[in-house]
This record gives sequence, structure tokens and C-alpha cells, in this order.
Amino acid sequence: MDILQIVGERVRAQRQRLGISQEALAERAGLHYTYIGQIERGEKNASIETMLKLCTALDTTLEKFFEKIGDRTEETNPLPLKSYELFCQQPPKKQQLLWELLCTAVRLYE
Repeated sequence: MDILQIVGERVRAQRQRLGISQEALAERAGLHYTYIGQIERGEKNASIETMLKLCTALDTTLEKFFEKIGDRTEETNPLPLKSYELFCQQPPKKQQLLWELLCTAVRLYE
């Protein structure tokens, strides 16, 4: 998966986690909604300035948004990053439940 697709998936996941539409995100960020769609599909390479606007609109920071992108383990084993991204898409209550389930499963296999 290339960097544009990863960024697009993260934008979409964070937007969906907030429960807002592309139009609402575009309004918050001062961008056009079609541009948001293009970013989410990995069709556009957003500038740092645009990413800062998006991160602010998505209630996150550039640092947190780009966390773990480019991690070398992604190339050899994409499962940890995919799991992390899926986990981050969930609301806090569901994250807590998933964490407890994971801990229980790990203890069972020890």
C-alpha cells in the first residue's frame, strides 16, 4: 500500500470515528468536499499545510496522525499496523472492551 492510500485510509477512519461526513470535514478544514474524497481515495497528495488543516478538523495532531507510517515492520508484517489502525477507529468504550478481550486471549495461549 502506498503512502497516499495509507493517509487516505487514516483520514477516512478518523472522520468516521468522529461521525462526520466528508462535507462536514471539508467545512471544518476550509477545503472542498470533493478534495476530501480524493484524499481519502489516495488520489491527491495533500500538502503539509492541508494536512495540518485536516488534523485540526479531525481533532488530532500531525504527530499522532502520522504515527507508525513508514515503520519498517509494516513491510514484513502488516498485521500489527492494521490492528492498530482498526483499534484506533473504535470509540473509547469499544477500545477498552477489545483490549480486555485481547489480554484474555493472550493469557489463554500462554
